Amino acid sequence: MKIYKRLLIIGVLILVTGIGIRIWYVNKNTVYPEVEFYNMQECIPVENDIFWNDENAKGYSIKVNSAKIMSLDEFVSEHGLENLENAFAEEAISSEYPEMIVDVKITIKNSNLIDMADLTGAFVAEYRLIDKDCRLSRDPRLFAMCNPTVGTASNVLIRPDSEMEIDIPFGFSPNDKVWPIPEKRIRDGKFSLAVSLYPVRKVINIDID
Repeated sequence: MKIYKRLLIIGVLILVTGIGIRIWYVNKNTVYPEVEFYNMQECIPVENDIFWNDENAKGYSIKVNSAKIMSLDEFVSEHGLENLENAFAEEAISSEYPEMIVDVKITIKNSNLIDMADLTGAFVAEYRLIDKDCRLSRDPRLFAMCNPTVGTASNVLIRPDSEMEIDIPFGFSPNDKVWPIPEKRIRDGKFSLAVSLYPVRKVINIDID
């Protein structure tokens, strides 16, 4: 029995060592994207750096104008939204609206002088506000309501030599039963917003009012 135990221990050690070597080898050969940091009010060219698969936003640039915490009622009032409960009553998303909003205003610019047929525009609706283990996503219903020309699309495609300001409502709920996020956590956090992930990860440091 002692021999079998020793053989078992040796086998486990060999297996663990093999897994460790494999993990080291994979990490050793992994190419991590270069990271560039920007501040709000800076105009960031997207060019060939993508956030989403098949994105082609060459000639586009993104600028974050402001980021402000407000209650849902304040957000609705500021944007003049009406019939909040009925506007998307029949859509697949049945979750409650968030209690609070981080309203991020961004300007999207298309510097191309002619129509580029293969462009997709920027996938701004997929952006996330991130601070360590805290991640906020846009509320697609509110996004569509305050950006009617964009609607429910993930990408924003605009005319050549033009720009557009849109609002991205990142929702959170301090009293949520599953994943409550205190308002203080948002105000005290150091959030960032990435406008591309690969091959260069372009990240904007967000100052939330």
